[in-house]
This record gives sequence, structure tokens and C-alpha cells, in this order.
Amino acid sequence: MATTVRVFTYSAIITAPVAASSGRFSSDSVGLLKHPYMGRDLIVATTGGAQATDPSMAPMGTSLIRIQVQPGGNAVHYELLPENNSGAITQATTDSPHLDGDGLFAFGPGWTVSILEASF
Repeated sequence: MATTVRVFTYSAIITAPVAASSGRFSSDSVGLLKHPYMGRDLIVATTGGAQATDPSMAPMGTSLIRIQVQPGGNAVHYELLPENNSGAITQATTDSPHLDGDGLFAFGPGWTVSILEASF
């Protein structure tokens, strides 16, 4: 089986303008993803081996990544890997964190995300 995973990179979370007189919000601000997004990729995750995004998906100014696992799909394991990563972790494994649905994470320029379909 395979699971489709969409990833999007963003530069920031911005504050939406809120009129205090509207009475609609009980706080002074609402956070929104700053559009347009900076990059996107589509990964078809399988249990056969981890797939990774290209570093060009996260240009200068990137600070967030949104990962969307297809509705009704399996969960996936993921690793967020900094630019020029030379650490012990170089790809997602069955020991990596897992996600189903949507996730929003801190991310940086030149970073990649490695995805592996989970088989619980």
C-alpha cells in the first residue's frame, strides 16, 4: 500500500487584523499561515524505504512546514532534517515520530523532511 503525503513550506505565522469592536474574538489576535506558501512537494510513502523532499522546497526565509497525510491513509513516520545534516539520523525509520492527518512544525531553509509509511 502507499500513502500520499503533501508538504508545504511557509515563511511565517502572521497576525490577522481583528477589530476589537466586532465582539467576535475574545483575544487580541488570531494566527494565520502567511501565504503564498514558499514551496510544496508530494511524496508517495511506502513501507519499502523512506522518501525525502528536495532541499529547494525550503528556500531562504522558510520557517515552517505543514505536512498533510491523505485522509484515510496510513500514518507515516517522519524526520525533519536540517541543511547539511551530518547527524546520526539521516532518514525516517520505524523508530521515528509518527503522524496522521495534518502537522505544522518549525523548519528552516534547505531542510528536508524524510517520510516512511507506518505499518502498525
